[in-house]
Amino acid sequence: MDNDLRTKKTKKILKEALESLLRDKSLDDITVKEICEKASINRVTFYDHYFNKEELHEEIISEIEHDIIKEFKKDKSADYLNKNYKKILQKLTDYFDNNRKHFNLFLSNPKNRLCFTSILHKYFMKYLKRGIKADSEKYDKKEIDNQILIKSQFISGALIYSFSWWLKDGFDISKEEFLKHICNLLDDLFEKNYNKIK
Repeated sequence: MDNDLRTKKTKKILKEALESLLRDKSLDDITVKEICEKASINRVTFYDHYFNKEELHEEIISEIEHDIIKEFKKDKSADYLNKNYKKILQKLTDYFDNNRKHFNLFLSNPKNRLCFTSILHKYFMKYLKRGIKADSEKYDKKEIDNQILIKSQFISGALIYSFSWWLKDGFDISKEEFLKHICNLLDDLFEKNYNKIK
């Protein structure tokens, strides 16, 4: 038990050290030595827990991904994003706003930002396609598959860019105002024959 607590504490300190360094540098420009100095932990201890800095970074990313998945899975509404987008985006906006400092460190550097946007894209696409497909079975399969893919890509990209901008540069805009405008833009796409072929 003591060893488990000590391991968790050491890993937490190392993660915080790397996150702090990522505010000013990309992962490629950070050394294990810098991480250890920032954490006040010797290199031997670092290598007791991680093979390299990339493994440490991957664990941080995995934890963020796990948190995002939890937000999507809190209720079944995530299975139908096209029908429940206001409710789901409210949860995500609250989550990102409450963890703004945490996400800012990934958004401050182009290479690190890719990790954040890749996670969001993966799950937006998963739930967008699932939700759209649920209402599209009566149309030609190939045409619907293309429609689903294009619209899902478009909406996912717009949401990711908007969230990334808001977290990094849109600090003067409240989450309520941000969410209101995002939902207004989605209303036409989701509520006015979104799944119908014109």
